[in-house]
Amino acid sequence: MIDNFQGIWSGMLSGTILQTCVLFFLVYRTDWNKEASLAEDRIKQWGGHEDS
Repeated sequence: MIDNFQGIWSGMLSGTILQTCVLFFLVYRTDWNKEASLAEDRIKQWGGHEDS
């Protein structure tokens, strides 16, 4: 019984750690200026307001 709980908790913990590492890597490697430019282009394409 103790082994089952230990396996569940270690699996949940390792999954959370892996997910956090992957998310950190993706956020770190993203070119946020490029993403903002792409979002601005989409807003203009869809008829959004332009800032001066």
